[in-house]
Amino acid sequence: LEPYAGAISLAYARHRRLPVMFSRYQSGLLTFTVVLFIGSVLINSKFQRAYADLTENVIPFRQYIEDRHRRINTALQNQQLFLQLPAYRQAYPRSIFFNDIRDDYRDWRNKCYAEFFGLAAIQREALPGQSKPSD
Repeated sequence: LEPYAGAISLAYARHRRLPVMFSRYQSGLLTFTVVLFIGSVLINSKFQRAYADLTENVIPFRQYIEDRHRRINTALQNQQLFLQLPAYRQAYPRSIFFNDIRDDYRDWRNKCYAEFFGLAAIQREALPGQSKPSD
């Protein structure tokens, strides 16, 4: 539905140089198209997920990341170069964050993360029901 509303509004705006004064028909059509476009955006599941991420999911995730950085800084000050962090147990804000470290320090994400912060290795604790990786 939303691609059609967007296409209609773009086609209307492109083929018509919007005059200073609109006729009733043009005003009505433009208003209907704008309302249709906004409505289709609002009912879109991706928009709803992004909105939930920005209003609900990002706050606890930010607190988790800030706590993670405090733990990393403390570990570096204590020259503890291998760090295991608690797992994040809430909904990730997937529209603004898509990938996190794993419970295996050998995973490429963990290696990159550890190297960035100057650690030898980093991993998060395993979530319940997950098996621990073998060495």
